[in-house]
Amino acid sequence: MIAPALTCRIDEWVNRWIGARHAYDGRTDAGIDCYGLVVRFYAEIYGIELPDWTADALRSGQWEAERQRRWLALDLPVDPCIAIVRRRATLPSHVGIYWRGRIVHAVERGGVQADTVATFIRAIGRPEYGVPLVESSRA
Repeated sequence: MIAPALTCRIDEWVNRWIGARHAYDGRTDAGIDCYGLVVRFYAEIYGIELPDWTADALRSGQWEAERQRRWLALDLPVDPCIAIVRRRATLPSHVGIYWRGRIVHAVERGGVQADTVATFIRAIGRPEYGVPLVESSRA
């Protein structure tokens, strides 16, 4: 269960981003892409810095090696987690944040939106879910 204060913080974060403009490889309020939204979410909500992969880096195959090392796959989504759609077995084509039965994601037409899972599946594809593994700073 998520603490009520964190739930409120995530709700506020999501509401602030809904409608934001899409920009390829965007990472700012002026324009953001789907992975940029996930990077900002983890940085701003949890203080976790995810690798900042651009679309080109994702296509290069570097992402898959990193994912295998730093990713916990989930059988079912949990609030919040990452939703990933793949074109091929190893390459992600789209990502978003699963939250409260919706997937918050950035698309070229429409910018950042929160779709039901069913709408997301019809428009983008069936996602797999997971969370990043954080390396402990303890010795």
